[in-house]
Amino acid sequence: MTDFLWSSIYLPINDENQVLRSLKAVYEFAGYKLYNPFPGGTGTPSGIQDRVRLFVAPAESGWIRIIGEADSNHLPALATELKTVLLYAWIGTSESSIEVFGSGELKQFLREGKSEADLNPPQIASGKQGTSDQPGILSDLAGEYGVDSKKADKLFQKTTKSILRKFQNEDAQAAMASMQSAFSWSSPPAQRLVQMMDALIIPANWREPDFRDLSTAYQIACLLDIDENAPLLPGDEAILDKVEYPLDYELAYFAK
Repeated sequence: MTDFLWSSIYLPINDENQVLRSLKAVYEFAGYKLYNPFPGGTGTPSGIQDRVRLFVAPAESGWIRIIGEADSNHLPALATELKTVLLYAWIGTSESSIEVFGSGELKQFLREGKSEADLNPPQIASGKQGTSDQPGILSDLAGEYGVDSKKADKLFQKTTKSILRKFQNEDAQAAMASMQSAFSWSSPPAQRLVQMMDALIIPANWREPDFRDLSTAYQIACLLDIDENAPLLPGDEAILDKVEYPLDYELAYFAK
């Protein structure tokens, strides 16, 4: 599996069932089996060595998005199975890109008024070595919860220093490495991808919902589908508000 912080697949087709059938064919050929770990499903198989967790979004404006982290080694086979071009957008810790699989070129999907130069903005490092993009992450969270981002950053810096002083050196380094790998749409690699995606004719909500919100909302929706009076936990309604009709997304979880 790749080690990207965020990724999605975009297909210029309209049939979600065709996409699901093709995913099933490709992954089963590679030795995976379809499973459903959500309420009412088949459960999670025992002895898993590898798994792929995906959702197929409803078609919109001639495009279908596959949400989650697919194994990029199988994307050429998926493009061949679907007989279409496949756009694989990803963000790593220091760079981002859109890879094309199948017969086609990225420039054929340029939005009117955009040029090929918009598809290749420069890669900008996230910061100096040993620093993280935590301010960007905090800014994202602060905006989501209506908190002053500057106050949140000051509190984070103070708390982080206090915690890390209690660690041995190697533990502190591991903790900082973990924070550095956290994802934020404010990071330079993420902003580079935003610029590239804005130059394409892909629907404007290309990054919504994210996998975390969708998988959580899907679980809640499955519970309510079984029992509409099932008690909700604090915060469940807010999660459901983020994802409209979670059960409209096709589940594509595979394991081997």
